[in-house]
Amino acid sequence: MNSWRSSSLGQLASTFAGGTPSRAVEDYYGGNIPWVKSTEVNQDYITETSEFLTELGLKNSNCKLAPNDSVLIAMYGATAGQVSKLQIAAATNQAVLAIVCGEDLDSAFLYYVLNHNKNKILYLAQGSGQPNLSKELIDKTEIVLPNPNQQQKIANILSTVDNLVEQTQNIIDKYTAVKQGMMADLFSRGIDLSGTPETNKNYGQLRPSCEDAPDLYHESELGWVPKIWEEAPLREQLVNIEQGWSPDCDSEGATEGWWGVLKTTSVVWEGFDFSANKALPSELTPKKEYEIKAGDVLMTRAGPGNRVGVVVHVSNTRNKLLLSDKLYRIIPKERIGKPFLALLLSSELIQKQINATKTGLAESQSNISQHIVKKLKVFIPSIREQELIVGRMSAINEKIDTEKKYLNKLELEKKGLMQDLLTGKVKV
Repeated sequence: MNSWRSSSLGQLASTFAGGTPSRAVEDYYGGNIPWVKSTEVNQDYITETSEFLTELGLKNSNCKLAPNDSVLIAMYGATAGQVSKLQIAAATNQAVLAIVCGEDLDSAFLYYVLNHNKNKILYLAQGSGQPNLSKELIDKTEIVLPNPNQQQKIANILSTVDNLVEQTQNIIDKYTAVKQGMMADLFSRGIDLSGTPETNKNYGQLRPSCEDAPDLYHESELGWVPKIWEEAPLREQLVNIEQGWSPDCDSEGATEGWWGVLKTTSVVWEGFDFSANKALPSELTPKKEYEIKAGDVLMTRAGPGNRVGVVVHVSNTRNKLLLSDKLYRIIPKERIGKPFLALLLSSELIQKQINATKTGLAESQSNISQHIVKKLKVFIPSIREQELIVGRMSAINEKIDTEKKYLNKLELEKKGLMQDLLTGKVKV
């Protein structure tokens, strides 16, 4: 740390904001000069823009051309405080400050420093009474830095972690796309269990498509589905639908061993989150018949439109958590496995029915009644086929979960590295 020094950013770099050419002059737009708006400062690196200026637009406005490798920071708007690095030469609008580093400051190092100190910079703006960031405030921001060679080494280390983060996210995205396609196939074609592995070379694989084997399918209200699947209203396959209890609770979650009431946010497409709960007041007696158990199938029944009809299978949970009145617990007969039921209700065929029958204002408060849930048209494969479908989906979900855990580990490591390396706490 002895070789590190402190300096204002304005002494280490030149900074300038851009502008917006008059929209009334068509000749100012549609050229070949990339033009960055503040809404586009929401990514690590900017390699393209949605709009372009002409030379005429650049000259007849406050715009300046920021060179490749400049660091951009959004000064106001939804992305205020966000930092991006230019990988092209580009102009910016007035809500974006371009920072062109001098010889003593490495642009990649600065990018990480500003990202690491984003909240501090925004706090300073609020403390100065400014509603937004400004060139003056950013110029005055103190930067603690080592020599340029050390800056580059630090930036390279952090960039390596960033590359791993990006690669892992790409793997997650790939698996997620595979999952969507797999689910669409499994819930329209299912798994072929006709005959035996010796007599049917397709045994245990997806059924041939309707186009390839139309004799295996029939047209129903749900579209073309395998003839072997039983179709019926959901009510015929259920023991009961339970709706929980929502007493007045504080917003704090229940500690381990204390009773809590689930929030609707405990039921999300990514899975069951038992930490999303509110502690039951000590003066209230818990209604133990509503306690959540591993294996339950839960559905959100009320909330914003995109949060109604969300379904999860509770693979595991902690004790002493209660079903709220904005959630349903759906209890099937033995003819349907609970893991399969959760997948079935999550499928596109069933979700289309749910979305068409929600009541209320889609963007504020929607509802789905038990009557509507029970009327849903569903199809039921054999128990063995259900188990195989669940197994296929579980396998891809495990891959996604593994990558997500690794991604979380990388992000925590990066956070620790930034704290250590950008402050000089740990030598490179």
